[in-house]
Amino acid sequence: MAGTGKGFGVVTFYHPPTQPDLAGFEAWLAGDHLAAMRALPGFVRILPFRIAGHQILKDQPQPHQGVLIHEFADGPTAEQIAAIGASFDAAPALAGRAAHVFEWLADWRRQPGTSDAVSHLTLVMANANAGQDAAYNAWYEDYHIADTLTVPGNVAMRRGKLSPTQIAPANARPAGYVVMVAMQTDDVIATTGETGLRSIGKSESGYVFNPRSPAVSDDRTIHVLEATGALA
Repeated sequence: MAGTGKGFGVVTFYHPPTQPDLAGFEAWLAGDHLAAMRALPGFVRILPFRIAGHQILKDQPQPHQGVLIHEFADGPTAEQIAAIGASFDAAPALAGRAAHVFEWLADWRRQPGTSDAVSHLTLVMANANAGQDAAYNAWYEDYHIADTLTVPGNVAMRRGKLSPTQIAPANARPAGYVVMVAMQTDDVIATTGETGLRSIGKSESGYVFNPRSPAVSDDRTIHVLEATGALA
């Protein structure tokens, strides 16, 4: 099935192996898996992460400690999805994975003059309230992306909508949207903290985010991630 024409991403939560299996997993990721991804149309990069020690929602469970984000500029097609799934099935440590395919709504929106490097990422597995997708997306495009990128250390944001094309095994309760805020920061606590303060009007900068849209559902999970090295 053809996608939006803007490409897609695969967000995969997994349980990282411990030594001595970790070395085999890392060799697979940078070797056989990367080679298989490079052979697919539209492949851009793989962004590997681990769950950071600092989390915005401290009481929210983080059952998986590893996250892989695959970016593609074309698709998704059945052939791409099948190839990704087959490579995942061959991985030394992805048996307990939860993979989600999202079709990009747009390219990364970046702060001018910043690179595509990522030190940390805030990943939101998000939802719109029922029947309010148009208002939800308008709030992001008209207000929230620009507000978020005023924060020093937040350098880019990208969003995607859940694709009807998914990788087996099926997820029982996937999010309707994904929101990714890329950071280039040496102090993830300060960067995420300032983002929060601006959202509630308590930042010393004086900048106040536009009010959150009632279309945004509280039914979401938020994950602060630490990059471990992009693969392209």
